[in-house]
Amino acid sequence: MSPEPSEGGQSTSQRALARAATTKAWLEAHDVGPGSPVALVTDERLLLHAGPSNHPERPARLAEILKQLEISGLSAACVQLSSREATQEELLRVHSQEHIDQVFNSASSKKKGKAYGTPFGPDTYANDETPLCASLSTGCLLSLVDKCLEKGDGPRCGFAAIRPPGHHATVDKASGFCMFNNVAVAVRQAQQVHGLKRVAVVDWDVHHGNGTNDIFEKDESVLFFSLHRYDSYFFPGTGFVEDVGKAEGRGYNVNCPLDKGFGDLDVAHVMRYLICPLMEKFEPEAIFISAGFDAVRGDPLGECRVSPEGFGWLTRGLYRLAKHYCEGRLFLALEGGYSPDLIAQCTVECVRTLLAEVHGLAG
Repeated sequence: MSPEPSEGGQSTSQRALARAATTKAWLEAHDVGPGSPVALVTDERLLLHAGPSNHPERPARLAEILKQLEISGLSAACVQLSSREATQEELLRVHSQEHIDQVFNSASSKKKGKAYGTPFGPDTYANDETPLCASLSTGCLLSLVDKCLEKGDGPRCGFAAIRPPGHHATVDKASGFCMFNNVAVAVRQAQQVHGLKRVAVVDWDVHHGNGTNDIFEKDESVLFFSLHRYDSYFFPGTGFVEDVGKAEGRGYNVNCPLDKGFGDLDVAHVMRYLICPLMEKFEPEAIFISAGFDAVRGDPLGECRVSPEGFGWLTRGLYRLAKHYCEGRLFLALEGGYSPDLIAQCTVECVRTLLAEVHGLAG
C-alpha cells in the first residue's frame, strides 16, 4: 500500500491508509451503515481561505481530513448536514460589531502583487474568500448544534470539520489564525436559542484557548477547561493554573498547563482526575470540544506525543460523560493541528469512536 497524493502536494501516509482500511472493515463487520446517528458537517468552500503556501494553517489540512473520512467509509456512515453562514445576530452574541466588520472587510487588505494580506498581524492572513470562510466555519458548527438539539430521533453528537479555527479569537480581536470564535458562538446558540442552562467546553488543542477563556471568564453558566502546553515562549503565553475566571465566573475557568512533550498517559490522568470530577459537579447539558490535534506526535508546532488513538480515547471518555449528564450531546469542532496527514488520522479515530459509542460497540 503506497502513499497517495492529496491536496497541496501532501501525501496520505501508509499508516493513514492502513487506518482507513481497518476502519472501513470495522464498519462493514458491525453493519454500521449510512444514516448512523452521528453527524458530520463541512463545506468544500472552506478550502478557499488561503495565504502563503508554507503557512501552517493551509487548505491541505481540511482537504486531507475530508479525504481520509471518505476512504475510511466514515463520511458515508454518518449523517451529512448542510452548511450555512453565521448571521450577524449570531456573531453579535459573542463579538463586537467592529470586529465583525473588520473580518468581513479583510478581503481588502491584500498586499500589492499578492493574493492575501495580513490585517490581523503577521501570522493571520486573509484573502478574497476569508469573509465567506470565516462565516461558514462558524455557521457549520451552528448547523451541527441546531440539528443535534432538535427534538426527535436524530443525531445527538457530531464533528464539524471547519477552518479557519476559532479558539484564539476574542470579543474584538482575530489572532492565531482565528477569525470568529466558532465554539463560543455555538455555545451561545445552545443557550439562547435552545434554552440550555449549563454548557461545558473542553479545549484539548496544544495551544491555550485564550479567546474562549476570556469570553467566558465571568460566566458561571459555562465551564471552560483547557489542557495545553505551557512554557514561557509558547504561543499564546496564557493559561496558567491560577487563571480561574473572574467575578461570578470564578472557579468555572479551569486551566491545566502541561510540559512540552506530554503524551497519552498525561491526558488520561487529566481526564480521570480533573475532567471527570468537574463534570460530575457541574452537570452540563451539552459538551463542546475544541478539537485541535496539534498535540499529536509529529506535529511541526506542538512538539508533544499524544497518539491518534489517544484522541479517540479522550473522545470516548467525553462521550460517556455526555451520555450520562446530557443525553449524548457532544460537539467536536476542529481547531489546530498542522500535519494534514496526522490530523486526518486523529479525526478518523474520533469519528469512529463516536460511531462505536452510539452503537454500543466500544470496548
